[in-house]
Amino acid sequence: MILTLCLDQDKKQKQDIIDDVVRQTNIDFENWKLHYEDPKTKEAVEKELLLAKQYGVNSVPCLVINGERHVSGALKLPQIIEAIQS
Repeated sequence: MILTLCLDQDKKQKQDIIDDVVRQTNIDFENWKLHYEDPKTKEAVEKELLLAKQYGVNSVPCLVINGERHVSGALKLPQIIEAIQS
């Protein structure tokens, strides 16, 4: 019971920090909160994380080419074109 209360309190503190950070931006907080708490958002993020794992993406930015290979790092346009053509 005590562990559950501690975990719940820790989760609330982390959420308070996230909320405070968002409030300090130009983001419409109420609109953000609506999407942040939407189960569809969680589902979409989990789907993207699974896809990234399948592609072996472990950093960003990362360019996945034809679903088969990826090139990591910030690339200039000529480098992107070369990566796609090779």
